[in-house]
Formats: sequence, C-alpha cells, structure tokens
Amino acid sequence: ADVITEENRRERHMAIGVISSNAGFSLIKSIVNGVLREIKIEFNIKECNQPFLINGRCANIIFKNKNAGYFGEIAPQVLNKFNLQYPVVVCEINLDLFI
Repeated sequence: ADVITEENRRERHMAIGVISSNAGFSLIKSIVNGVLREIKIEFNIKECNQPFLINGRCANIIFKNKNAGYFGEIAPQVLNKFNLQYPVVVCEINLDLFI
C-alpha cells in the first residue's frame, strides 16, 4: 500500500499480520525471512523498541544500513484494548528501499 510519511513523501509499504494461538516472534521472523529471501534481499535485523510491540520480541529490518521496517509481537495492552484473545504478530516493510 502507499504510505505518506511525516515528510509528506509517498512510499510503498507491505504489511503482514497473523493472529493465532501459536503466533510468536519466531513465526513472524520466519515469514519476513521467507518473503525477503524470495525477492533476493540480503538484510540484517537489529533489536527495536516500538511502543505497541513487546520489548525483546521485535526487530528492525536493516538494508544497506537503513531501517527498512520492523516485525514483532503486539504488546498485551494493545491486544486487551482491542479485545483480542490470541497473540498477534506483525511486520511492515518499506519496499521502495529495495528498488
């Protein structure tokens, strides 16, 4: 989807979300690895701190020393706010950085 940044730039982003009783950091990490491997992107991950994700269970996607996105487990307080009964994992990737 197209996203408008704080700098008023348009970027193409991809988002993935999974809700499941077995959703966890390992699941979303495997999904991100698989997607980026299929499009032949070499990347690193680095621990991140997003207020809506669980600390220690989230990571930034680093591509050519730039933050290309994040993935991780949604924090319990967010799940509770939306009355979600199962864990949720998400990722968001800025695809424009790979072009």
